[in-house]
Amino acid sequence: MRTAPVDHLRPGEIAEGTESAFGLPIPRDMRIRERYAESVYAVGRVGFEPLANYVRERVEAKRVDTGPAKTVFVGAVLKSDPGRRVHVEVRRGGGLVELVVRDETPKPVDPGLSEEEKWKRAGVRPDGGLVPELAE
Repeated sequence: MRTAPVDHLRPGEIAEGTESAFGLPIPRDMRIRERYAESVYAVGRVGFEPLANYVRERVEAKRVDTGPAKTVFVGAVLKSDPGRRVHVEVRRGGGLVELVVRDETPKPVDPGLSEEEKWKRAGVRPDGGLVPELAE
């Protein structure tokens, strides 16, 4: 029995590209459509199920919600960087498949801040109300 060389893909397997979203490699056959501070949107003509499997191989999620048009990886961490939390969605529509990656990694807290200052920087008061100067 012959085995494929290590650099060959299995049927239906998606290859990694050179770009990434918060450490998650974007597939080679996808392009980044939009990039923001906390989210990245990539699109391409790849298979919906192969892309969901591609993500499944690279993250560990608390929960995976699957449906006919969308698979959502909730509370996920990257296998390559367990300190990086992400929310990943694989969506189909219009002949393309979209990959949405949101960075949910908690921001580091300055240990020198008072409890009141921590709440204020988060934009809320301890009672849950919005800080007035940040609510606008």
